[in-house]
Amino acid sequence: MNICIVHGYRLNGTGSNIYVKNIARFLVRKGHNISIVCQEPHPEEIDFINEAHVFKTDNIEADLKFSRSTGYRGFCSVYTPDLNRRLLVYVYDKYEGFDYVNTFQEAEADEIKDYIDKNVRALKTIIKLRCPDILHAHHSIMQPYICYKAAAPDNIPYITTVHGSALNFSVRENECLQGYAHTGLSGSELIASVSKYNANELEEYFNSKGQGIKREIKIIPAGIDLEKFNICGFKNTKYRVTNIKKLKVKLKEKIKTERNGAGKGLKLSNKKFIQSFKKEFSIEDVYEYYCKEYESYESLHIDTDIIDTFEKIDFTGKDVILFVGKYIWTKGIQTFISALPAVFGKNPEAQVLIVGFGQSRGILQSMVYALDGGRKELFKYLVYNHLLIDPGSKARTPEVCRLFLEDLDASGKLDEYFNAASKLDISEKVHFTGIISHEELRYLIPLCDVFVAPSIFTEAFGTVAIEALSCGVLPIITYDYGFREVHDTIYNELKIGNSIKLKKLIIDRNFITNLSHNINSVIDFKQRSDFSFREKCRNIAAYHYSWESIAESYENIYGRYINKISRRKQ
Repeated sequence: MNICIVHGYRLNGTGSNIYVKNIARFLVRKGHNISIVCQEPHPEEIDFINEAHVFKTDNIEADLKFSRSTGYRGFCSVYTPDLNRRLLVYVYDKYEGFDYVNTFQEAEADEIKDYIDKNVRALKTIIKLRCPDILHAHHSIMQPYICYKAAAPDNIPYITTVHGSALNFSVRENECLQGYAHTGLSGSELIASVSKYNANELEEYFNSKGQGIKREIKIIPAGIDLEKFNICGFKNTKYRVTNIKKLKVKLKEKIKTERNGAGKGLKLSNKKFIQSFKKEFSIEDVYEYYCKEYESYESLHIDTDIIDTFEKIDFTGKDVILFVGKYIWTKGIQTFISALPAVFGKNPEAQVLIVGFGQSRGILQSMVYALDGGRKELFKYLVYNHLLIDPGSKARTPEVCRLFLEDLDASGKLDEYFNAASKLDISEKVHFTGIISHEELRYLIPLCDVFVAPSIFTEAFGTVAIEALSCGVLPIITYDYGFREVHDTIYNELKIGNSIKLKKLIIDRNFITNLSHNINSVIDFKQRSDFSFREKCRNIAAYHYSWESIAESYENIYGRYINKISRRKQ
C-alpha cells in the first residue's frame, strides 16, 4: 500500500511523536511505501527513512536532502512543509528550526489560517507526487482538517488517530478550533483512539456542543518496540553491568554533538537563586527568572554533566526510582517531589532520576532545593503560586500539592514534614538529567527498580508505563484518565494484590500520601527481584501492546477503506 501519514511535528520526544514514528517503522518493515508529513529536523538519524524532502517557500517544490537504502522491505519518504519558521502547537515549548512558536489556543485567526494554507499546499503537492492510496492524520487539529482540504478534490480517503493534547489543551479552549476539529474529524472515514477514555472524552465533548461526530471510533493503543525494551536482570548481574556500560557509551557519544544542554552551572544558579530568595521578590521577577533560566540552554539536549550524575548512582546495589516525561506541571512531578521525604525516610539510600524536558524544570528543581533546606514558606510559595511564576504551568490542574500541605498543617505535622526533609540530603539524591532518547532509555529503564507516572491532568494513554513493564519494572501510575485502563490491564493480570498492598492513585487530597506509600511498597516487594516476575511483566506488555500487532490493525483499516473508495469510484 501507498500511505501518507500527516503528523506535522517531530518524530521524537513526546508520546504522539513516538507513536507516529513506530507506526511508520513497522509499516515500512512490512513492505509498505510511506510518506510522512512532519517537522522532524534530523530525519537522517532515523534508520527506516530512505529520503528527506524540504519544501521551498511556495510549498509546491521541494529539495531532496538525502536518499539512501535502509534494508527495510518498504520505502519511507519524509516531507517537511515550509512554515516560514513559525510553528503552532498545543503545549508551548522551544522547537529547533523555529523562531516563532505559539499555541493554537492563543494564536490569532490569521496565524491559524496561514498555518493551514501552507500545510494544505504542501500536502496537495505530495498527493500529486506520491499518489497515496490513503492518508492517515494525527491529532484532532489541524492535521484532519488539512487532510479534509487537501484530499477532497481527488476523493482520497483519510483516517485520523486522536491523541490527548490537542483536544484538552487547545480545542476545549477555543471555539474556532472546535469548528476545525469537528470538520476534520467528520471527514475521516474512521477515528482511531489510543484508549477508551480518550474516545469517550472526544465523543462527550462534541455531544456537549451539540455536534456529535458520526464516525466509527476504534481503540488502537500505543505500543512498545519489544526488540528495544527488554529485561537485563536484577541488581548485581553481568547483564546489568553490561547495560550500564552501554548506556554510558551512548551518552558520551551524544554529548559530543549535543553541547548546549543544562549542566552543573544551571543547577548551581538555581540553587543560589533559592538560597537568596526573599519575600520581597515580586511574582514578575520570579517568573522572569524561570523564563531566562529556560532560555539559557537547549532543552532538547541532554544535560552536559549527565555522566557525572550517573557515576554517583549505584545501579547494582541501590534502589533507583525513575520518572520519564515532560517537565510540566500536568505530569505531576511536583507530587512526586512532595512524596520524597516519606520515601527517603523509609529508604534513605534510594536514588531518584527525573528524565525529560520542558518549561517547568526550573520551579521543580527549586522545589527540591526548598525541601532540602527545610524551607517551608518558600516551598508553599512555589506550590501556591505556580500558575503565576512557572512558564510551564499553562493548564489548570487539581491542586494536589496545596491540599497535601493544608492537611499536614491542619494535623499539626507541617513543621515535622519540613524538619524531616531537611535531614535527608534530598538534593544529593534527586537528579534531573534532561531529555534522554529511546535509544538510551532502552538501557536505563531496566536498571531501575520503581517507575512512577503520577500525572494529574487528562492523559490519553500511558506509553511510559508499558515501556517500563516491558523492561520488567513495575510502574506506579495514576488511576485516572487513559492511565486507568493500562493500570487495570497490568495489575489484573499480575494478580499480586495479596502480595503488595498498593493504593489506587485517585486524584484527591490523599494522592501524595498514597504515592509515597506505593513507592515504598514496591521497594519492599521482594518478588520484583525474581527474573520470573520481571518476565511476567514483559509478557503482559508484549501480549497487549506490541507495535507489530498495532501496525497490523492499521494495515487492516487502510485496506478496508481503500477498497471501499475503489468500489465507490466503480
